[in-house]
Amino acid sequence: MGARADAVLRALARAVDQNIMINDQVRGRIDVSLKAVPWDQAFLGILLTHGLTYLWEGDIIRVITLEDKNRELEQLETSQRIKAKERELRLAEPLMTQIVEIEYADADPGIGGGVGGDVVAPGARGIAAVALDDLEGNILVTRID
Repeated sequence: MGARADAVLRALARAVDQNIMINDQVRGRIDVSLKAVPWDQAFLGILLTHGLTYLWEGDIIRVITLEDKNRELEQLETSQRIKAKERELRLAEPLMTQIVEIEYADADPGIGGGVGGDVVAPGARGIAAVALDDLEGNILVTRID
């Protein structure tokens, strides 16, 4: 008759002091007799026999069905496509240039390293190109990402 597959997997994990989470879709019974077999070989053999797979996340082994893994991969691919599209849209936005007038002071040529220098200000989001307009005494800041 055999033992429940999830119980055997838990016992194997306990024997080598591993944390394990088993999906509730893991079902079935298993009849196994192993002698002097490495833990990982026994673990993988049981998983393959039952059409299961695992994910190692930090200190936890997650045992899931192949269908669940495929679903997770599809969700990950969808998430990556969405992030790529969002990044593409951000890059397609028009550049914004802001002129900062400097009064009662000379524009410092060290700001931004001159024309085309990149500056990241504390607390600022994104990267900006900074240019110095010596004639008008302005600093031109253009966000580039």
